[in-house]
Amino acid sequence: MKKIIQLTNIIIIIIGLAACSFQKNESELKVIKVSKSRVDVAHTIEGKWGTFINGKSYQQMPIDSYKDWQYTTYYDQKRRLSIARRKLPDGKWQVIHFDDYIFKGNDNHNVTVLGICQKDGTIHLSYDHHNDTLNYRVSQPGVANNPDTIKWSKDLFSETRDWLKKGIPITRLTYPIFVQTPKGNLLFINRFGTPVNGQVRLSVYDPGNKGWSDSWNLTSPEGLYSFGGKTSKSRFAYLNGAHYGPSGRLHISWCWRENMGSVFRNVNYAYSDDNGVQWHNSAGQKIAGPDKPISTDSPGIKVWDVTPNQGQEVMMGQYVDGLDRPHIVISRLRDGEELLPLGKRDESKSAYYHYWRDNKGTWHQNEIYYPIGMGADSERNRAKILSTPNNDLIVIFNNQTKIVLLSATAKNQFQDWKVIHKEDGSWDGEPLPDLSRWREEGILSIYMQKDPSKSGEPSDLYVLDFNLLETRKN
Repeated sequence: MKKIIQLTNIIIIIIGLAACSFQKNESELKVIKVSKSRVDVAHTIEGKWGTFINGKSYQQMPIDSYKDWQYTTYYDQKRRLSIARRKLPDGKWQVIHFDDYIFKGNDNHNVTVLGICQKDGTIHLSYDHHNDTLNYRVSQPGVANNPDTIKWSKDLFSETRDWLKKGIPITRLTYPIFVQTPKGNLLFINRFGTPVNGQVRLSVYDPGNKGWSDSWNLTSPEGLYSFGGKTSKSRFAYLNGAHYGPSGRLHISWCWRENMGSVFRNVNYAYSDDNGVQWHNSAGQKIAGPDKPISTDSPGIKVWDVTPNQGQEVMMGQYVDGLDRPHIVISRLRDGEELLPLGKRDESKSAYYHYWRDNKGTWHQNEIYYPIGMGADSERNRAKILSTPNNDLIVIFNNQTKIVLLSATAKNQFQDWKVIHKEDGSWDGEPLPDLSRWREEGILSIYMQKDPSKSGEPSDLYVLDFNLLETRKN
């Protein structure tokens, strides 16, 4: 397809969502699949939480792009930890299989994630945890900063380590996340402890300051909460993600899981202007720091009330748009339905809900109507949310083995959700976007694995690339 470069404000088609607004004419998004690139044959499992280990909503960064190369990590068909890279836009995948690390279980919490430190060009991997000792390895400096001259091989990477700071092992870890900072450093966020008595922890990698910092707690499990005749004395904060906005502000959102069964509540939010050291609520009030983590008693953190009998799904989607406004997507019982017993969900009566904060500080809720239709299998329905350069929104999820894209416009206050694409192909897992490529190029790369023909059998792992064309309606 011939690309059309924006020259004036009357251009009709803009490739990759170039930043332009039409004040007198409505526009709509058209999705065009550019490529479907097979990475490798990958592992699936037979476990009580599902069949997919490559492609989980809490696997925030299994794919990332930097300096015209794309990187992805996964477990291959032999259960080996693997990392692959390709030259964009359509280079052949170069694959490293780490024969010294074999994923041995059937627990699909134990995902693999990557992070790229732009300051020194190191590539970081963390993998295979569900309340376990850290598994971590890191490349030599310069590997990501000089990709065209680097021979891609496992010798570039360290052995598996149980430490970030040498001599200090890290234990009881789950849900690792790497987040690039605006100044080119790297955050490492994870859960320490159990689902009902754990803390969200953070460390900072700064190659100009001795590497990894000591970790500190962002959240605390302490405090009392009562509902339905039960009282919880501890909890954990399930993050929807941690993302920087254009101003350099770090945003997090979460729900609490209370120690009274699988009970989840509320949409909570906080932000930090110093890379996670001090935290503020939505009104700007300082609420937490390393010596006083965020807790259920922190003022102003709840931005929307979701009660424990509304069947809220956890660890879904968050994004920050070009106006520094946070957007959150969750799944819960649709308004008007009969409330559920504690700890239960009913996908047939649930809906996606979008929460967003405007520039005046007011939070809004919109229902995103879509017939999920997956019975009790909620894990296939967790969604991700993105913002376009003109601050419209896109939601991505897997429904009945199809990748579904919905959109809504800022002009209509995000109340005009509609389907803009369905990608057939018998897909498994939850589709995960390459956020760096989306921000830098306007290309939507989605990490997604094929549904296995039989549970536990390997299947192909793909990266699908889409152009989103903004067309002006007559």
